[in-house]
Amino acid sequence: MSLVILVVLLHHGSSLLRSQAPISTLWEEEAVVQKMTNGYHPMIRFGCWDIQRYNRSKTYMFVTPEMVQQGVFEIRDNHYSFKAIMAIEIENADKSKLTQNMSPGEARSFADAYTKSMYNFEGDYDKRTGKLSISYPVKGTLKTFSLYATNGGDDQLTGNGANTGVAGLWQEPDPFPERMDAHTRDKIDELGLEHFIKEAGASESAMFNILDLRNDFTFRLHGQTGSWSRDGSTVILRPGQGVVRFQLSQDGKLLSGGKPAYIR
Repeated sequence: MSLVILVVLLHHGSSLLRSQAPISTLWEEEAVVQKMTNGYHPMIRFGCWDIQRYNRSKTYMFVTPEMVQQGVFEIRDNHYSFKAIMAIEIENADKSKLTQNMSPGEARSFADAYTKSMYNFEGDYDKRTGKLSISYPVKGTLKTFSLYATNGGDDQLTGNGANTGVAGLWQEPDPFPERMDAHTRDKIDELGLEHFIKEAGASESAMFNILDLRNDFTFRLHGQTGSWSRDGSTVILRPGQGVVRFQLSQDGKLLSGGKPAYIR
């Protein structure tokens, strides 16, 4: 089970500098790289916390196949320092409650994922190429990954009337927008923390499920690419084989089976 660490921002000082790099929503490896292998493909999402409580420009979320980390970052001359923030929602006592009913192997995996989620890492942004290079340990070996904005270059493409209100970034809606924090769930019932972990995991997964409908009528969903078109209120995706259809609702949602599949 992947560990999802929800954290509270502890640092409100002025040490975080303005970025020299364009801070887009989601950064990941190029689609062609993700298509080549089914391996380790990390992603970074900037400014993903509650905008009413924190300064979004200072925060990030980092996801790997093993864990999700949240924290704050500094930028100096296009060099990024990513600092994981100690989890408040899941303290050591909470970890013990979660692991007491796990098998020894599951408990070790849980503790290992928690430890990994607290690893600080570095990155460098290249303004010429739009590449953000990060270094992060994978199974004990430090590896370098080249990340690019998911919607990189979209602003340079010419739009037209057919894609008005459709082109751009879409995100899967949060399935648990009203979920309570870990401690509140723990007070309600014995399985509160487990419910919290499952709900938080689903919410974080939705946060990273970004669909980019580009102005040139191509689309990207992580490693999947293809073309899209619009026929009235129907938005059609063609990923190469097969067709995926969404209905564009009057309030601007992409519906599948009558339910919101993607929102702005």
